[in-house]
Amino acid sequence: MDFSIIGIAKASKVYHNQDRIAELNQKHQSKSVQGQEDRVSISASARQSLLDSKGSQPPAPSTTAS
Repeated sequence: MDFSIIGIAKASKVYHNQDRIAELNQKHQSKSVQGQEDRVSISASARQSLLDSKGSQPPAPSTTAS
């Protein structure tokens, strides 16, 4: 079994930082996007098939991230 040895001051600082983050998260509960995006690509033949089946103009690209 491996053990990591760090000083009490460093361990205490890390604990207090994590405690402060948890406190702030409880006070200000909000959903936030963390830079994650879903990207989807469609081949030219699939796009043409979709347009032929719907008989419409291509949809505008969406900029919504989830």
